[in-house]
Amino acid sequence: MPVLLRPERLRSLAAPWAALRGFPAVLARAGMAEKPLSAPTDESGSPPPVKRRRRRLQEKGAGLPEEGEKRHVPPPKKRNPGISFSEAHFAETSYYFEGGLRKVRPYYFDFQTYCKGRWVGRSLLDVFSHEFRAQPLEYYRAAASIGRLRLNEQPVRDLSVVLKI
Repeated sequence: MPVLLRPERLRSLAAPWAALRGFPAVLARAGMAEKPLSAPTDESGSPPPVKRRRRRLQEKGAGLPEEGEKRHVPPPKKRNPGISFSEAHFAETSYYFEGGLRKVRPYYFDFQTYCKGRWVGRSLLDVFSHEFRAQPLEYYRAAASIGRLRLNEQPVRDLSVVLKI
């Protein structure tokens, strides 16, 4: 349960500290000296309503639109303008419908990446076995033997090559 201190008690505890630190009027500036212990009430016993400031419009047209006018909402900004979902983008692959679902025909994709720092000092076979687990290791061995894997634009036939900076 929290301990509630009356302003008089708080003032007596804080006054010596404030005087030592050079802040003699800290409590007076905070308004504690003038505050009564309980809030004032009216005849019904409830506290007076809280007054809130209203923000005024500087000019008549600077707020909501006039009656009959439509409110202009700008279109959302593209988050990544490099991605395109145009017809040309979808024309790159072919698809067909089967059972009410659109299915994409298989296609080749050349995956290119930079050497990550955690790969340095590891062999290509080790990197493929831990980082690229979509295919079995035999797939990568076969791709290397026919020259489909490249390292620095040079075909790699042996997956025991250790990566370095």
